[in-house]
Order: sequence, then C-alpha cells, then structure tokens
Amino acid sequence: MAHIRVERTTDSHDCETCGCSFADGARIYVDGELKADLVPSAYCFDGTSYEDEDIDREILKLLGLNLVYSSDPEAGRRLIESLGHEVEIA
Repeated sequence: MAHIRVERTTDSHDCETCGCSFADGARIYVDGELKADLVPSAYCFDGTSYEDEDIDREILKLLGLNLVYSSDPEAGRRLIESLGHEVEIA
C-alpha cells in the first residue's frame, strides 16, 4: 500500500482595509513523489484555502477512488486508511 505524506502549507495577506487573512494548503506526496500541490491563496475576497476534507478528497482522487458524499468529515481519511494506506501529516 502507499505511504502518503501531507505537507501543510499556509499563505497570508495583510490589507490596510480588511486586515490580515490566512489560507491553508498542502503538498501531497505518494511514495515520496509529489503528486499534488494544493496552493493556498489568502486575499481580501475570493481566497483559496483547503480544509482536511478537501485534502482527503484529493488523496482519494490520486488513488483512483471517489467519495461522493458523506456528512462525516472524517469519512475520507477513514476510507484511505481502511484500504491500508499510511497517511503522515507534516
């Protein structure tokens, strides 16, 4: 099974009018190879930030799987791990 390393990234933006904003992202490595870079973009409006669920969905996509819908925010991670894949968060 695959070893998946998630390297968390952040971005910040400071605006004199709106104040400071932050966004989260991640680089996803599968067996040591960079497979996805979810680049965060903090901004006053329309920034881009990735939550744990978004990251899990991207991992599933990389593994050729799809989680259509779940009201449980941990469902994606549990599915990944139930298939025997190891997920490391850095």
